[in-house]
Amino acid sequence: MECQWSHLLSVKSNTNGYFYFSATILVLIATNLFKRTQKTKFYLLTLLLLNGAVEYVALMMIRNGSHLTHINEHQLTQLRFIVASFCVATFFLALLFGGKSSSTGKIAGSRAAASVKSNNKSNEHSYKIQVYRGSGGESKDAYLANQAKKNTFKDRLVQLAQTQNTRLISSQFASYMDSIDDLKQYRNEFFYPLNEKTGKPLTYLCGNSLGLQPKRVTQYVNEELKKWAEVGVEGHFTGTRPWFNIEDYVVELMARVVGAKPIEVAVCHTLTVNEHLLLVSFYQPTAKRHKILIEENPFPSDMHAIISHIKSVRNGTDERFDPEESLIQIGPRKGEDFVRTEDILDLLEKQGDEIALILLGGVHFMSGQAFDYETITKKGHEKGCIVGFDFAHGAGNIDLKLHDWDVDFACWCTYKYLNSGPGNLGGMFVHERHAYKNLDELPRYAGWWGHKRDTRFRLTNKFDPQPGAASWQLSNPIVLGMVAVQASLELFDKATIAQLRQKSYLLTSYLEMLIDSELPKDVTILTPRDPKLRGCQLSLRFNTKPLDEVMDKLKESGVICDEREPDIIRIAPAPLYNTFEEVYNCVMILKAIHRN
Repeated sequence: MECQWSHLLSVKSNTNGYFYFSATILVLIATNLFKRTQKTKFYLLTLLLLNGAVEYVALMMIRNGSHLTHINEHQLTQLRFIVASFCVATFFLALLFGGKSSSTGKIAGSRAAASVKSNNKSNEHSYKIQVYRGSGGESKDAYLANQAKKNTFKDRLVQLAQTQNTRLISSQFASYMDSIDDLKQYRNEFFYPLNEKTGKPLTYLCGNSLGLQPKRVTQYVNEELKKWAEVGVEGHFTGTRPWFNIEDYVVELMARVVGAKPIEVAVCHTLTVNEHLLLVSFYQPTAKRHKILIEENPFPSDMHAIISHIKSVRNGTDERFDPEESLIQIGPRKGEDFVRTEDILDLLEKQGDEIALILLGGVHFMSGQAFDYETITKKGHEKGCIVGFDFAHGAGNIDLKLHDWDVDFACWCTYKYLNSGPGNLGGMFVHERHAYKNLDELPRYAGWWGHKRDTRFRLTNKFDPQPGAASWQLSNPIVLGMVAVQASLELFDKATIAQLRQKSYLLTSYLEMLIDSELPKDVTILTPRDPKLRGCQLSLRFNTKPLDEVMDKLKESGVICDEREPDIIRIAPAPLYNTFEEVYNCVMILKAIHRN
């Protein structure tokens, strides 16, 4: 019995298979609009060709305009139905699962889970933010060559290899570097994830996303749990670390890590919460000076925080400021991967009178670039700007001098290089010159933990702020989180950030030399070649192998790092616990992946 819709399926000279051919094209277009996965396009293009082949065979077998020689009309209907069903099924499966990566090597940290896309992408929910790009001066090649010349640590590595009469690119040299490492004892202070197959420690190069757990965290947390169980509320005023002033045990340690005075530092809340609190105080736009300067493609949380503040402030009328007019980004020049300091200074010279606030990332999470914070701060102040930084990737990574650089404010997290645990407390810095300003002089959101301790429990509606950054605290801190911060900071205090930075220079320089030697065509280093303009992270673009394939094989080989779509892997040898041998082995694994 003929189907009711057989006229759509019958092979007649006037249909020529256009119905299913057109339907497949429409599905392909719809999938491209959703842009959920590149693989879907491949599947649908294959189906398009298959469907075309079916129609071609059918048309070639027509006899007398409506009859087939070798297949009948019912069989052709079935064949078309199978092709169409598979096409539609593929489309809906792509919508359901297309957003999920096939890679099993992703590390899902608080910030590592987000894939990076341009904030200027045009859709109904995006803003068209101005991006400033410099021009003039040195050519790209000359600029990069001069950056590379500033790396004297490569020369030191070459000299060390020569004195040992060994090849620089060898496991023997890497082992030698580990043997003379003055910080090697700190490696024993951490727990290492184990390879499920071999039971051996993984090569963990992902401290830029989530640092390893210090062993003493378990002890400190258990001490507070025991006190809570034994004395309850009395724990606020008893024991080794009374909870009422628990922050005192970390503030001085943190101040030394970020180059600040204790009065300038608070450990409280979380990173983006602190960023919001500081923006309330330091973003005070006027009709003439209302712009905020950030880097191009900051981490999404920074963009959300900044845009929300711009939109929350009225411009002197009933209207609010517009992010498209009040936000400006500084980006790399065309064809370059990181921002030149001279371009930031040039922008400040040209538009500084309109910029109320500079808020750049302290070590860019994608490129790994560390800015010249002292020079930028000085220029910003010359132009009358407030200057702040988000050091999520800077604290515990680079040698910060926040007080000496005269930075107005900064914020950071403690779960990356500071190894305090996932989603743990954040830190903030407010320069000493703002320490004794009241709410009328410097507005801020107030909470009881920012109130002076000796009058904190009085029933009064007058806020009497503690001096310094402590007055930005709202609620009493999370004790278990605070002692985890303390456990890690004690290690930094013993190792010292200055010694860690020196080892970091050597680790990243060795990683750079290995990649240039063993993978010159397969991998492009996006991070600045001057080690003082980067932290311990190198961002690598893979030119000849798909990102998912590289990540999967790295994990199979016991290497943990993280990726940023579409083609970037970030490798971050943290000097507190990573080794030269781990860096060497990682590059050799990458080399094997690209040769197979």
